[in-house]
Amino acid sequence: MRATHHFLSDAEITTIKGYVPQACGFYDHMGFKVESRSELDDQGQPYPVLHLRRA
Repeated sequence: MRATHHFLSDAEITTIKGYVPQACGFYDHMGFKVESRSELDDQGQPYPVLHLRRA
């Protein structure tokens, strides 16, 4: 995250990372399921991406 969000402080990054489990729970609640996971983003960077589908 630091590589692309250099404008964020360490405290802000920590807060954002705290939302990730909540976001996953939200999408699950809204009827989405993880179809696959990529360890790299579209630019080949090591930022995991979850591919969701509507259940």
